[in-house]
Amino acid sequence: MSALYIEQIGAGQPLVILHGWGMHGGIWQTVRDGLAEHHRLYIVDLPGMGFSDALLAEHLPQVANAMRAELNQLIAQPYHLIGWSLGGLLAMQMALQESSAIAKLILVATTPCFVDRHDWQHGVPKQVFHGFFKEVMQDFASALEKFLALIAMGSSHTRQEVKMLLQVMLQRPHPRLQSLQAGLKLLLESDLREQLQDIQQPVLWIHGERDRLCPVSAAQWATQQLPQATLEIFPAAGHEPFISHPQQFVQSVNAFLGTSSS
Repeated sequence: MSALYIEQIGAGQPLVILHGWGMHGGIWQTVRDGLAEHHRLYIVDLPGMGFSDALLAEHLPQVANAMRAELNQLIAQPYHLIGWSLGGLLAMQMALQESSAIAKLILVATTPCFVDRHDWQHGVPKQVFHGFFKEVMQDFASALEKFLALIAMGSSHTRQEVKMLLQVMLQRPHPRLQSLQAGLKLLLESDLREQLQDIQQPVLWIHGERDRLCPVSAAQWATQQLPQATLEIFPAAGHEPFISHPQQFVQSVNAFLGTSSS
């Protein structure tokens, strides 16, 4: 099994945090300290990204299973789980595979199905997705800048947030091309819509009102399928509400997990 890089900080009930495609765990720096006041954080670099080794797995259940195995070696008691974007898709799959280990689930700017299908119009059009896929394979640096701009689009401080995102990305190695391709394949092929009703954990779904990658309509649909879900829509937020609204994000997470924010 490949080794995941997992930053640990804080004390209290364990809280595992998963980032999105092409990023690394440093992306959580705006909310890390606030969350660590009440929780023991396990901030994961996804396979092949940041400081983590690549993973020879092609499908969502395989990746989620490998990640759960490493986390279970570190954490004895049930933990809470935050997943953003691709990390949210992985978090949903992990919750489905091992409900007893995950107490509560926080899903951020994600969706059970990222790409449009004949019966799903809350995703990215397939032709747009395939175009981006091709661009990533040809020139990752150029594609990354465009992707970061898309992530921050919709926020009230887009330029500042793009600059900050670029600075954060340079703090760790660029993701491996093979891992970027594998992550895009997960986003293209995965569809958890029919399985949402099997997620038994309480869920807090945080979404930006102006998200250009995962429309808020996807979050509204998904939370209606979940047995125990609360949807919080952050006004004037794009695809990264924990960056544009860090204080509100920490307060929402701490309230959901039964802790108070100082």
